[in-house]
Amino acid sequence: WNIIAILAGWRWALVIGGIIGIAISIENHITLPKDEKISVKVNWKSVLFNKDIWFLGLSLAGFWGAFFASAQFLSPYLVKERGMNADLAGVISSITLIAGAFGGPLIGMVSDRLKKRKTFMILLTIVMALLISTIFLSNIVTIWIYTALLGLLSAGIFSILYAIPAGYEGISDRLLPLSIALINSIQISVGSLAPYIFTFTAAKFSFTFAWIALGIFLMVFLPFSFFAKDG
Repeated sequence: WNIIAILAGWRWALVIGGIIGIAISIENHITLPKDEKISVKVNWKSVLFNKDIWFLGLSLAGFWGAFFASAQFLSPYLVKERGMNADLAGVISSITLIAGAFGGPLIGMVSDRLKKRKTFMILLTIVMALLISTIFLSNIVTIWIYTALLGLLSAGIFSILYAIPAGYEGISDRLLPLSIALINSIQISVGSLAPYIFTFTAAKFSFTFAWIALGIFLMVFLPFSFFAKDG
């Protein structure tokens, strides 16, 4: 996106991004199969008041916020703090998304073969916390590895997280979208504190402490996962 913004200007870059988004939406509408209309009473309470869903959402709220903040502020950090060229910083930041395209399927397949899916998710999340909190230790070479691992692991964690509710008794396939939506809502509402924590810490102290603060923020909520069942 940074390259497009430089070549065409940021306004056209936003327009192009919007057009691509609309095109993908149309493509999905055409290609995805239509839902079957089933007149069956749905028990919404089995999801909305499911403690396992709530604990899952809370457990990775810190992860969601820390990952979002790191992806959002990595490029400005590299430019302002490291003196990196904006073009190069944009390319490095994009590695997160590219790696995520591979991380979701790969880690998802590994988790399908494991019996303790939640434990695997917790271990990956701890590794994410270590990566985020030590970004300031990276150099021009290792930052590529950092961003690739962040994208790879984050996509894998999301894949596992969304698969766990499918194994819960009492939650039908029809209610799986609602369970995932509830998890996302919890993560977004709580995790939205992470960008503020990062910017506040960076302004008051330093970027070094800001990255460490993100790692701590991620870990604070992770113990909630022990109160949720595995799927």
